[in-house]
Amino acid sequence: MPDELTKLVTTFEQRQNGIGRPGVDWTWELDELRELFKRTILDILKSRPIWIFVDALDESGAENAKAVIRHFKDLLQGPPTRSKLRICFACRHYPVQSWEGGLEICTEHENKRDILTYLRARLSDFQMPGTLALPDLITERSDGLFIWARLVVDRILDLDLADDPNNAELVINKIIDTLPRDLNTLYAEIVRNAEKTSASLKMVRWISCARRPLSLDELRWAMVLDPDSSHTSLQAYKTTPDYTENNDVMGRKVKTLSHGLAEVIHSSETRLVQFIHQSVKDFFDNLTEASGDRYFSVNEAAHYQLYRTCIHYLAMDEIGVALIGKRVTTDHGLRLDQVTSLSEYPLLGYAYTRWIAHLKASQESYKEGLQYFSWPSQTILKRWIKTCWCVYLDVNRDHLPPFEATLLHILARHGLLVPLQILLGQRDLVDINATDDLGRTPLLYAAERDQAATVQVLLDAGAEVDWQDDSGASPLHFAALRGHVSTMKLLLERGSDADPKDMDGCTPLAWAIEAKQEAAIKMLLEQGVDVNDQYTLVGYFENITTIGRPTFKEKRFRRSDDPWTVSFFRAHGLRLWRDDGLLPLVTKVERCDDALELDRYLSSRNPLAKLFGRGHDYTKIGRRREYARDGDRTPLLHAVELGLRSIVMSLLWRGANPELQCRTGWSPMLLAQLRRNPSDQDILQLLEVFRTGPTRKHS
Repeated sequence: MPDELTKLVTTFEQRQNGIGRPGVDWTWELDELRELFKRTILDILKSRPIWIFVDALDESGAENAKAVIRHFKDLLQGPPTRSKLRICFACRHYPVQSWEGGLEICTEHENKRDILTYLRARLSDFQMPGTLALPDLITERSDGLFIWARLVVDRILDLDLADDPNNAELVINKIIDTLPRDLNTLYAEIVRNAEKTSASLKMVRWISCARRPLSLDELRWAMVLDPDSSHTSLQAYKTTPDYTENNDVMGRKVKTLSHGLAEVIHSSETRLVQFIHQSVKDFFDNLTEASGDRYFSVNEAAHYQLYRTCIHYLAMDEIGVALIGKRVTTDHGLRLDQVTSLSEYPLLGYAYTRWIAHLKASQESYKEGLQYFSWPSQTILKRWIKTCWCVYLDVNRDHLPPFEATLLHILARHGLLVPLQILLGQRDLVDINATDDLGRTPLLYAAERDQAATVQVLLDAGAEVDWQDDSGASPLHFAALRGHVSTMKLLLERGSDADPKDMDGCTPLAWAIEAKQEAAIKMLLEQGVDVNDQYTLVGYFENITTIGRPTFKEKRFRRSDDPWTVSFFRAHGLRLWRDDGLLPLVTKVERCDDALELDRYLSSRNPLAKLFGRGHDYTKIGRRREYARDGDRTPLLHAVELGLRSIVMSLLWRGANPELQCRTGWSPMLLAQLRRNPSDQDILQLLEVFRTGPTRKHS
């Protein structure tokens, strides 16, 4: 792998661990990726030629498409090694700048032979007088549009000409002559002449709005379910006339109800349903009132019906029975029972993962405050939560719905502002400060996800701004952790305490330092928070940037039962723990004959010691106080530990003491002096200046 790509992986891992979820808590800068790509290509070209294929350039938008072409042109200019680089773009006709000096292949001008071969194969069994020249005629009229030729031959093969074979040529020629050449005009004509049935509309909506291609089995159930029906079981739906088990019959139904604009394709594992061409989806997505085809338009109301269908499926009796007896726990480290195979309930996988997406897409229909939003009951909500936890055994908790969550939690967590406002209008249905199994309110989730508008609505509705969860974390803790300064500003303006402590003494400042959120740190320092506070990194903030603050109960520092540690101390006549089990004893270190083993032990017991390497004089460490814990820190000590020079500077200017020892005996100055990292020299100089200089004051 090229060195640049190795660096990319390393950078990704560092940001994921230090900042949080990619695409949510942080994103790549375009210039950064562009430069990385360029360096990688040039590195590879030194040893081998490269062919790059860029597909669907038109789907990036006009300006982006032009920018992509300019970037690749730049790659081709320069040293002779770049002559080994070949780039091919694929796109529909699009208003992008011309490619000077390049070759162009227009498929409409080059694929007539392929169209002719296709038509001859499709019409090989079509034996009617005067139709032998049909493949050549259709090919000529197609103007190179494969999809047009396909629609024509489909119409011809659907004709019933057995009773009047002599007029076959006339009927067929009329089809060819009258079918519009422009695809949008063609689709519009098909829609206008189609029978506008509810089943046809439902088919188009599901294929258009589905967040991923549906399998034939999924569509089978999506088509038969009716959220307004009184049916409460899947078995009841199986007895309805619209239900069919036969895949061939279902395939024909897809073709009929979509008026030939959708098809069933065979993938490696299943049968998928899709439109016959991307232009068909574009057509339905862009239907408007003015076009006269509003009946088939794909709008917010369509997403609302799909949302209701997903909830209706989750409410089926069989789904509830499948979850009975399934052991589900929210605590980490325990396996969950696998839910019954999804194949038994084909639409379940789609319903429980996509209903929120459809609800979100339907928001615009309800800007006026419609009071008839159909809510999932708390029973259905609990069933959905349990399904998610049973199926996603190894997914990070952050991506799973919290147990004991209310609908308000879910809406706030996903920033579903319009439904949230409607629900809050029904005061008798909601508790604004309801808590889940972690003691977290909807406001905490909105703050953690940077849903500033949602935070505003919740605060206006009476949400407690300084609510603390079971670990003592407040909304400001979560906003600071993620670096959501707009949400932090809003919370502070609404009276939030800038310096609350969780159950281990960690303030929002401590969380922000751990996550290296400089903007959040600056905002907190401007609030005059305590920069010399002492706190404990429980579990050393394990997974804090990916799943939120660990709860006090599950992460409290416990005595070690590690076999190696126990045997090592016994072999050297040392006691590992005090009698009360609270304080690890690292005494009589002179009795340890193997310095490497001692270093290994100290590294495992003290995350600061492991930063050194071997052979240090540990007697320089200050006195460890009673009840000290290895995660004890001050803001400045932790910033030095992480090598964050700019944050160190900010803390010093706000009065942080470089010589202040935390309970473990460490000070920022001592750590910078003893550690061997090159970056520490620069930080040490800062600490020296602020230790004795007149600038050590608040500013």
